[in-house]
Formats: sequence, structure tokens, C-alpha cells
Amino acid sequence: MMKARINLPTGIFMEKEIVKISSEASHGSFTMYPRHIDCAMSLSPGILILDDGNSETYIGIDSGILVKKADDVSISVRYAIKGENLHTLDTAMEKAFAVREEKNRDVRTALAKLEISFSRRLLEYDR
Repeated sequence: MMKARINLPTGIFMEKEIVKISSEASHGSFTMYPRHIDCAMSLSPGILILDDGNSETYIGIDSGILVKKADDVSISVRYAIKGENLHTLDTAMEKAFAVREEKNRDVRTALAKLEISFSRRLLEYDR
């Protein structure tokens, strides 16, 4: 058994004893078992599958880093969402990423307005 821990910037998302983990990395898909060599890899946005021997847990993730050392697997991602099955996870991910994209767009708009205001005041100060 391996102990998987999914970390978010705000705290621990999930801890679970597993026998297998599957996901998509920058070099392609992978499946990792308990006796796998220790490693670190970058994860691509997609679905992380945690198998505890009885059932699979599906987690939609943003890009991140996976580090395996002995029987501990630490996964650090910016965003994660759990789904009961692949269909509900897909729907939840679409909604969550749409909301996140809208918030990012609002932040970029506010930042652009702040930069323009700063530039105008700097030009007025120069005169």
C-alpha cells in the first residue's frame, strides 16, 4: 500500500491509502504501484485515478508535481475537484474551470485598469 496525499495551496485536499495511482504526466500517461522507483514528475491537467483495491477515486487536477518516496506519494496541484464517476467529474470540471476562467479574466481586467491609471498619473507627474 502507498499513502497518497493531495496538497493544494490552501491545505490538504485528500489523504488516502492506495494500491495504484494513474494520471497524465508531461511525458505521457503512467500508472504507479507500491514498489515503483522513487521519482518526481510534473503532472499535466487531467484526471488522477486513485485505486484503493476496492474502488477508484477520480480527481480532476490542474497542473502540478508528483513526488514518490518509498510508500509516500505527495501530489501538489493548484486546483483539484473530486468526482464520483468520470461523467460527473467532467461536468463538475467544466463548471469549475469556467468559473475560474471568469475570475481570472476579471483580475486581468482590474490589473489592466490599474496599470493604465498608474501610467496616466506618472505622465501627469512628469509634466
